Amino acid sequence: FRMYSMYAEAKGFKTEVLSANETGLGGYKEISFSVDGDGAYSRFKF
Repeated sequence: FRMYSMYAEAKGFKTEVLSANETGLGGYKEISFSVDGDGAYSRFKF
């Protein structure tokens, strides 16, 4: 998640965490987030 959010910030996109499932060890099992901005879909589609 950190890699994608930092990339989005560098490109001028807005990110918002929609949901996050933490593990008992301090990490994350799953994070859902949205990226908003002109051209965001074309940069993040895969």
